[in-house]
Amino acid sequence: MNIKPILQTKLYGLNLIFNEIANLSNFNKLPNKILLRGSKGSGKSTLAYHFINYIFSINENHPYNIKLNEISVQNNSFKLIKNGSHPNFHLIDLIEDKKNIETLTLTTSNISK
Repeated sequence: MNIKPILQTKLYGLNLIFNEIANLSNFNKLPNKILLRGSKGSGKSTLAYHFINYIFSINENHPYNIKLNEISVQNNSFKLIKNGSHPNFHLIDLIEDKKNIETLTLTTSNISK
């Protein structure tokens, strides 16, 4: 089974870590960078998506349910992130089969007209 982290509305097994990060945010003590480390499939991306939804949905209808560690599928931020159209979220990811994030220099020769 290969379920994308962006679609995981329920957080399993990482509740304590999530709650620690959420508490840091609630008390304005969140660092400006958080690095997550672990083996592939351990839930790092799912944890990140849950925290992002927690932050973005605080003042929205259907906010993040911190008691159940669950994202509401009716939440507007969840829908926008899932569709790749949230104005305050941009995913930077590796190209498949690559090990590094590559930058693209835009020139007039590689800009589609």
